[in-house]
Amino acid sequence: MRSLHGRHPPGLKFDPNLFMQKVFLWKRSRNIATGMRSTFALLFAAGIGVTFFYLGWLRVLSLDSIQFVRTNRLFRPSIDGQDLGPVKKVGFLKTHKTASSTIQNIILRYGLNHNLTFVLPSSGNYLVGPGSRSDPFQAHWLQNVPWHRKLTSTHQYDVIALHTRWNYDQFKFLLGSKAVFFTILREPSEVFESLFSYVSFEEKLQVNISEYLQRSKDPKYRANRLGGFLGLNQQLWDLGVDLDISRDKKDIEWHIQRLSQQFDLVLITDRIDESLVLLAQLLRVPLSEMVSLKMNSRKKTAKLELSEADQKLLQDLQSGEIKLYRYFKERLLKQIQIFGQSKMKNQVEELKKLQLSAHNNCVLSEADKNSLKGTKFEPYHPDTIAYRVKEDNIDCVQMATAELHLIDMIREKMKAWWFRMVHQQRP
Repeated sequence: MRSLHGRHPPGLKFDPNLFMQKVFLWKRSRNIATGMRSTFALLFAAGIGVTFFYLGWLRVLSLDSIQFVRTNRLFRPSIDGQDLGPVKKVGFLKTHKTASSTIQNIILRYGLNHNLTFVLPSSGNYLVGPGSRSDPFQAHWLQNVPWHRKLTSTHQYDVIALHTRWNYDQFKFLLGSKAVFFTILREPSEVFESLFSYVSFEEKLQVNISEYLQRSKDPKYRANRLGGFLGLNQQLWDLGVDLDISRDKKDIEWHIQRLSQQFDLVLITDRIDESLVLLAQLLRVPLSEMVSLKMNSRKKTAKLELSEADQKLLQDLQSGEIKLYRYFKERLLKQIQIFGQSKMKNQVEELKKLQLSAHNNCVLSEADKNSLKGTKFEPYHPDTIAYRVKEDNIDCVQMATAELHLIDMIREKMKAWWFRMVHQQRP
């Protein structure tokens, strides 16, 4: 201690050795405290790391335990006995060659009947980025759509029902957290065979299906997708999964778990009737709103036959997608059990009656691209079945209208709505 004049108080002597000893003890205590803080920080970080590692493995190893993370929406049509009414926020990922065109037609008509707004590009029927179809969906791709900024800022988008690569966060960004999300899957070998035929792989690549499968043993060839987006494991691709890991068991299981948490319902093509009953339950609407005609369905003569060796090779090349499909088919079967087997049987019978009635009341005859050329019913592909229907019934017309034409009609309706909005805001 020093006086104001810098001298030691009387009677006290400055001991440099004692001073240095105290400095040393002070520094040591400070180092110990710092060390303890560092040790605690390391232990804390390690604890977090172990926790995340454990949770990561838990996510991989406990697929069964998370199958019904989002089933509250499916099995809760009311709150305290009060009817919640039809769902107004709907996100449907349209997958390739899975009967998704039929489901899309149902959802587009659903949106029209309930006066909902649609997420649409400026033209066409794909939500894709500029110059590439390989990126997962991004909302900013729609920035040139006149009403996009308004509907995004006011949370007024209601329906997504187009082809794109799945991006849960972007779907949720446009539709909100209360939206329901669903998609449809089909047995993977059937998907690829249908895709190969429908898109004319053989004509475009100058290889038949057997040669294509043999060449696809090479990962580089397999990665070179037709048009940048079509090929093996198409459903995984549509769901936004990186195909480099499609044959890694742990990675695939992690992605399956992630997707299971994101989708309220995954329809299965070979259980389409039960799937539609559950979709009506999810959307909180009567079965009559699930009535449809089979859209974009191929003629039987257009289907390819695979040899036993090719089938085995195809299964090997699509092992990841097979795991995806089996998981979600099992999940659907469990959802059917929760719904009730007897109740499901009755609902399926009712749906089939409604389907038959609609077909009898609407369809004049089956047709094809050539016979419907230049009409709204003209299908995209010459090998698909279309319909000639009674045109004095709007429901019949909308059920039979081809995808591109129906989307164009909705786009024109959105343009008219936007025109009215703009003019109402002007002084």
